[in-house]
Amino acid sequence: MMLDWLQDLDPKRENLDPESGEIVTRLLNEIEAIYKENQELKAENQRLRDEIAQLKGHKGKPNIKANRQTKSTRSSEKAQGKENRSNRSPKPPRQQRIKIDREQVVKLERAQLPKDVIHRGYREVTIQNIVFKTDTVLYRLERLYSAISGKLYEAQLPGELRGQSYGKELEAFAIMLYYELRVPQEKILKLLQSQELVISAGKIANLMLGNFTIKPSIEVCAGFTKRVTMRNSAQ
Repeated sequence: MMLDWLQDLDPKRENLDPESGEIVTRLLNEIEAIYKENQELKAENQRLRDEIAQLKGHKGKPNIKANRQTKSTRSSEKAQGKENRSNRSPKPPRQQRIKIDREQVVKLERAQLPKDVIHRGYREVTIQNIVFKTDTVLYRLERLYSAISGKLYEAQLPGELRGQSYGKELEAFAIMLYYELRVPQEKILKLLQSQELVISAGKIANLMLGNFTIKPSIEVCAGFTKRVTMRNSAQ
């Protein structure tokens, strides 16, 4: 039976912030699904053990019935599939689904053209791209000394960076890879180190085990910047 304390755990009663509560809820759902799957596998394993025991006891081959479908059942499922496909709303055209991040105008060299050329607008070409790069920042904190007070004053890092060695976007990116895309921790480590980031396997493990203050969303992951080139539409 699933642990009672885990079943009784309610994120709403734990006074968590909305983002942390959402992540805890998702983790609990994952744990419950894994638990149910484990119980089903145990039952299946026991059934197979019983059948093997029967075979070894020379009691005849176990009667394992094949999962057969009748003709009417297959026809019904086929009709249901067609109905589901017909009810789907059509996708908008491909060009409308592309998010444009920036525009770039490519102009002709007038010096190489006849003098009487007249502007006739633009032909648009969309190029989808994505850039994955680091954003490591060296912060130089100014220091000022006052001879009158005998004190040294130093500028402060932004609040979210104090006591940190890695930005929240990097942490969110790693958490998203692990929980949403199921990328193993060793692969995440290899990916980050391939970008010349100095990070250890222990740091990756700590992020996955203890840092649930970040919502793992690809929208906040640093380094993933879509770059789309488009020529301006006709004026």
